Parts: sequence; structure tokens; C-alpha cells
Amino acid sequence: MRSECGKGHALEALTIVGLGILLGPGVPEPGVPNFPRPNPTNSLEQVQYVEAQAAAAAKAARDLKKAAEQKWQPQLQQQQCQKSGPVEGRFTSKDPLVSDLANEIESAYPGHVKGVNVPVKDPVTGKLLTDIDIELQNANIQVKTGNGNGMGPQVTKSIQANGKPTIGYGPDLGRGVQNDVANRSGLVTTNKDVLIKVVKPNPPK
Repeated sequence: MRSECGKGHALEALTIVGLGILLGPGVPEPGVPNFPRPNPTNSLEQVQYVEAQAAAAAKAARDLKKAAEQKWQPQLQQQQCQKSGPVEGRFTSKDPLVSDLANEIESAYPGHVKGVNVPVKDPVTGKLLTDIDIELQNANIQVKTGNGNGMGPQVTKSIQANGKPTIGYGPDLGRGVQNDVANRSGLVTTNKDVLIKVVKPNPPK
């Protein structure tokens, strides 16, 4: 599973000086029409000329930004991830989305996370059925990237494993997957902040 780090970041820098555009190699220069010069004694023509040049320059800048994003966005995302790095904490996982979420929950509610990638086995055969991505004191969390295919059965098996409410989480879960999880008596969200609030432990009695 991939981390959601860096998702949606726009280009950090794009320099435009007047109508001259500074390009990197491999990015086509957008065309700026060469409008006829206005009559210097006709103020209306001069205003129209300036407005037309400004509109063309704005379109050229948008075209350049789109082309540059297509070329450089993966590198920018990687740099952003390297800069921010994983969330530090005691829990680790091959899936950075799992470990980051577990450590954020643990930071918010110390002692609330019981474990990550907790195996769920058939009590009779001992066969591995699934694993609980994050087990809390009061709930299970199954984490998926992408549209979340396969989350529904995992949620069912998690509920059956320990009877705890199970929450499906992924930043990009498809609507069909969300409906499937809900139909299986699970909870589901694409909002990490909401999830962390929902799993808040009950105060001791």
C-alpha cells in the first residue's frame, strides 16, 4: 500500500517574468499570440490590446503549469515525503499508512493501540484468515489505499475475531466499498481526523 503522503501537492515554484517563461527541458513552451499593435492614438484599441495580451499570458501560464505538473509532480511528491518522513513512534508496519495512523492514535491516546498487523486465525485449523491492521482497546481498524477493494470481507472477519467494532479507513475509498463495509455492520471513513476522534477511549469510571 502506498502512503498518502504528498498527495495533491501543487508545484512549489513556477516562475513567470512578464511574457517570458522560464522552462525546464522537456516542457513545451505555450504559445502566446502576437496581436497586431494598436493605433497609438486610439485609447480603446490600446486597452483591448493590453487585455488581450494579459488574457493570453494567463492562459499560457496555466498551460505551462499543467505541463510542468505532469512532468515534475512525482518528484515533488517524493521530495515532500522525504522531507516530512514517517510519523515517529513505537509501531512499525510494511504499510506506512498503517504505522503512521497507529502512531498518531497512540500519540493522541497513549496506551490505546494494542498492536498492528495482528493475525486472525481459524480457531479450529489455525489457518490465517486475515490480519487486523490496527487493534485498539475499543475497536479494530482495517486500512486500505486506493479504492479499497477487498475491505468488506476483512471487516467481517475482524468483527468475528474479537467482537470489537471495526472501522474501515482509507483516504480514497470508493463509494461501493464504503457501502459494502456499512452493510457488514462496520464503520467506514475517508477522514483521518474524524477516525481519531471516533476511537477516543471512554474515560475510566
